[in-house]
Order: sequence, then C-alpha cells, then structure tokens
Amino acid sequence: MLHSRLSRDGAREHGSSSSTRPTADARACCPVVATDQDVWSTITDVANVDNTDVLVDIGCGDGQFIAHAARFCKCQCIGLDVRESCLQRTKKMADRNGVRHLVDVIEQDFTDLVGLQRVVDRATVLYAFLLPHVIREIEPVLLRAVENGKRVVLFCSTGGR
Repeated sequence: MLHSRLSRDGAREHGSSSSTRPTADARACCPVVATDQDVWSTITDVANVDNTDVLVDIGCGDGQFIAHAARFCKCQCIGLDVRESCLQRTKKMADRNGVRHLVDVIEQDFTDLVGLQRVVDRATVLYAFLLPHVIREIEPVLLRAVENGKRVVLFCSTGGR
C-alpha cells in the first residue's frame, strides 16, 4: 500500500507498507503543540462562535481548545487528528469539562484532501494551529471553505514556541 506524507520542509515523501496502513506517527505532519489558553476566548470571539455553530479543529491535539469552545459557546465541535492518542485525550478533556455530548472526534489524515473536505463541509467555523507547509497543503480546502461562507481562523507555527 502506498502512502505519502509531508516532510518538515514541505516536500512530499512517499513510502510503502505491506497490507497495513502507515502508523499514525508516520502520517502525522505536525508536532502536537497546544494553543495557548490565553487566546482561546479570542479565537472564539474573532470567529463569532455561538451555539448554532459546528466548529472543526483541524489537528485537535489534546482537545483543550474545543472543550473550551463547547463549554463556553455551547457549540458542536469536531476534533480531527491522525493520532489515536490525541483523539482519546480530546474525549477525556471533553468529559472533564462536561461537554462530551457536544464533542466528536474523527481520525483524519490531512493529506487526504477529499476526506478532509467531507468533514469541513459539516462545519461553520474552522480552526487550525499547524505548520506553514501543512497550511499550504490544505489550502484548497480552506479557500473553498471561505468561498462557501465558513469562518476560518488559522494559527501558523514554526514548530517551536
């Protein structure tokens, strides 16, 4: 089975595996870096998130941001990540905040633009804190979202703080 991923410099790397999918870590295109807690409310305010919205966090990591959005904005949230460990942490964070009924998680490889588009189509608000090369990779999906009237908030990271 062929698969591809993005290297740190944005170039596509190709590989193969026998009959199994590549591991989540092999498909991961960004390190897990949490959004600073002091900007969570700013993000939801800028995007004007309310209880009628469906917020999709592309690369949800530990789920702290979407747990906050679900708790304070009362919106439906979908966390996307390729790492099962991140999806499990997101569920636990939603449980801790009493908003598990508002939070869904989906395993999604961001280089699969068709699959990513299917999830984005469900959203009214998109949020992502990703490396620049990943933003460029998913740019067609993001631009289509903006063209369709979705609110998009992006943080770009260089991989460090």
